[in-house]
Amino acid sequence: MTLTVVRDNREQQLRATLGEFVPETAKADNEGEGGDAASHVETGKLGVGVEPVTAQLISQLRLPAGTQGLAVMQVDPSSPAAEAGINEGDVIEEVNRQPVRSVADLKAALQRTGTRPALLLINRGGNSIFLTVRPRQ
Repeated sequence: MTLTVVRDNREQQLRATLGEFVPETAKADNEGEGGDAASHVETGKLGVGVEPVTAQLISQLRLPAGTQGLAVMQVDPSSPAAEAGINEGDVIEEVNRQPVRSVADLKAALQRTGTRPALLLINRGGNSIFLTVRPRQ
């Protein structure tokens, strides 16, 4: 599969082999956890482990006060997210210009994307960047 990534206003073509990444610690579903800050959830379509941003994470990641979204806590090195340049410590704020504040928001946005590439607004250390990633199906 070939991914088109836009980085630094340049389009790049990346080759990727997709597979299923399911770490032993991943939880299949976070429903009923009420967005607990300690929850660590695998979102299989991107290949990242995320959790909602909390005041503690804002301090830990040195983000601007009021940052909202999902903090990337782990990235599968062979995932679409890694190929697109998503790093641990990044905060996913939007998918296709729609805010994401919970894992359910992220999953719903990726579901709507289908097989098309998704445009993610990422907060990286207080700087906003856009990355394009084609979620795995």
